[in-house]
Amino acid sequence: MKQTIKEVSKACNVSVRTLHHYDQIGLLSPSERTDAGYRLYGEAELIRLQQILFFRELDFSLKEIKILLDLPGFNLLEALRKHRSLLLLKKERITRLISLTNQILEGEAQMDFKIFDNQEISTMKDQYRKEVEQRWKDTSTYKKYHERTRTYTKEVWKEIERKMQNFFQELNCLKPRTPDDPVVQEWLEKYRSFIDEYFYPCSKDTLIQLSELYISDERFQQFIDREGDGLSKYLHQIITFACTQ
Repeated sequence: MKQTIKEVSKACNVSVRTLHHYDQIGLLSPSERTDAGYRLYGEAELIRLQQILFFRELDFSLKEIKILLDLPGFNLLEALRKHRSLLLLKKERITRLISLTNQILEGEAQMDFKIFDNQEISTMKDQYRKEVEQRWKDTSTYKKYHERTRTYTKEVWKEIERKMQNFFQELNCLKPRTPDDPVVQEWLEKYRSFIDEYFYPCSKDTLIQLSELYISDERFQQFIDREGDGLSKYLHQIITFACTQ
């Protein structure tokens, strides 16, 4: 049974404003919208929200969470095991801090600053990121990317960057047009073909994943937006329209 955004907010103790923000950045989108525009969430969206909240509890940024959840090969059970390990470390650290606080209140504590060391948790989080990145490197998309780009010279990379800049300059001129405009969609098909030629086969699913990176990864945002304010969001809207028709 689908739930409205207010019902999800109440059940999950997450503000409506936060859920709106998650939708805007592509982190958690509703499964559908009513004719009146109301967001509806299903079981898959609630499971994803639970994962988001787990990651937030472990101090991952929203950008990191989005990349982790959208990465090919993401395994829910494996993620839960990692969450449990990290939460147990946090629990042990908090228990030690409470014990130290009690000792100080009772006038028994000595100067102990090692307890504030958070390195073990940070190390495990870094290891988690590396493991997920490695799984991405094991995908066929990454292998195709590596095969095509490993022989590229500096001159080839410069030419690719020049072409990408030209693409985004053209796109900036199209911003007054809506995503469904045939001229805009024609531009997108040329851009998709460019990715297909120089990097890896750019299927509809791959294009959607790229569009999410364009609004969640600062490196992509900065590169695209230097040709025009808000250009990365506009490109995300164009791809979303094209791939959901």
